[in-house]
Amino acid sequence: MERMDQLLTDLQDCEAASLVGAHDAGVEIAARALQTARDCGLLPEAALAAAWLAEHQLRRGESEKAAESARAALAEADALELHQVGIKLRNTLTRAWCQLGRADEALPEAMWALGRARSLGAPGLVSRSLSSLAGVVELLGDHPHAVTLLHKADEEAQRDSDKVAQFSAVVNLAGALCRSGRTLAHLPGPLAPTEAQAADLREALAVVQRAKALAQGHVRWEMVCAEIECLSLEALGRLAEMRAAVDRHRALAIQAKAPDARAESELLHADWLLASGRALEACEALDQQVDAVAAQRNEGCRRWWWRSRYRAFKAAGADAQALAALEAMVVQVRRDRELSLNAQARVLLGEVRMEIAQQELAQLRREAQELRERADVATQTSLLDPLTGLANRRALDARLRAVLPMGPGPVEGFSLALIDIDHFKQINDGWGHDVGDTVLCEIALLLTGGVRGGDFVARIGGEEFVVLLWGQALDDASLACERLRQQVQAHDWSRFVPGRQVTVSMGLACAQPLDDAAQLLRRADQWMYAAKREGRNRLQGG
Repeated sequence: MERMDQLLTDLQDCEAASLVGAHDAGVEIAARALQTARDCGLLPEAALAAAWLAEHQLRRGESEKAAESARAALAEADALELHQVGIKLRNTLTRAWCQLGRADEALPEAMWALGRARSLGAPGLVSRSLSSLAGVVELLGDHPHAVTLLHKADEEAQRDSDKVAQFSAVVNLAGALCRSGRTLAHLPGPLAPTEAQAADLREALAVVQRAKALAQGHVRWEMVCAEIECLSLEALGRLAEMRAAVDRHRALAIQAKAPDARAESELLHADWLLASGRALEACEALDQQVDAVAAQRNEGCRRWWWRSRYRAFKAAGADAQALAALEAMVVQVRRDRELSLNAQARVLLGEVRMEIAQQELAQLRREAQELRERADVATQTSLLDPLTGLANRRALDARLRAVLPMGPGPVEGFSLALIDIDHFKQINDGWGHDVGDTVLCEIALLLTGGVRGGDFVARIGGEEFVVLLWGQALDDASLACERLRQQVQAHDWSRFVPGRQVTVSMGLACAQPLDDAAQLLRRADQWMYAAKREGRNRLQGG
């Protein structure tokens, strides 16, 4: 039991170490948890511990070890159907292959992880998998599609409550936009981004503000944000803001007590010196970092150092040192380019573009559904009388077209009653239009409450209403309409028009073969005016 408790504690500490960037400690804890789980025969816990071990190895720059750990655990996770652990392992493996320049091996892992994450319906896992896939696409040189995937990852993360997934998505997007804007940063001289690159850099700065809000309280996260800010501001020539961001990164690196982060801070400081025209000082600062950079496990940091040395010595006129730095950088760039070209030769980029197309199609379907829903609402609204909430004249016409035959033949049995409020103008003139509107709403309530559930009530304009009475012969329809008339007459109107009785005149017509809507309404209107001539407050029909 004691070993089990320690195992559970170690697994929790693995996650905690990841959040604070303590990857050396994370490797040690994960390795211990893995051994304990295996000794106890706890296979699911062993797979999870292996996933954390690979994650921490990757984060501290041991790409090959991370790939080895992840691959060793994958078969076990799949056999146990530990789908979430399998997705985590494959995303780690994808990133490890990318760091090693092996895009052709990274792509199938990324696609598998994304497909399984989608099948689980887990936005956080989908977001992480899209980010991993974007890393593969960027390695293959397709920056625009990589950014598209990262925008999708950001959208998925926002649907999830996992703060880690949200931060990862948004900071990956900011980083990709920054890199897209700095594609010529290896060249000597001041950075001069094109307008499109400048737009990417400005967007990177906007996106990183969201990342900073999520990063509060996480020193490692805040450092990543500060680094992206520094590099974006340098490329845009906003050097005063860059200096503030460099100082912020340095303070965070000291707080984190992380040698790798301190080395990155000094590289950022050297880049600021160079951008500020202080090339000799930049050269001195870079020379002071020889040992620190050599101790780095992260190859990207070493590439950064060589690139900055070349630019700094070139600007300072130290051609021999610049040439040495350039030769070292060319070897690395050539190696990276060869790996990328070899991968492209073996990878069908159509798979990736198909994934993007599927994402875009899904988005279009969502938008189409939203448009249909809005259209339904708009159509529904266009068929309703805004004052009473009853159907309006357009809705009545549509209903009559649906039930009246287009030619000779049987007609569905129904009657139409046209109802007009007696002396309604006097109500408006004597008590005002607000009271008149209230009377109209009360009539609407009385009519809808006095008919059967399947009958149809509409206000077709002014003080006129229509009731369609389904399946009733003329005699039955006459009785139903008479009840409605009496209900209106008996209603207590003193609250609205004191001392006055509100009544209605009604004309009733039964639908006949060959009737169209206009003919049926005309007969009902004639009977309604006959009721008016007979003294109002009565029903006429035939």
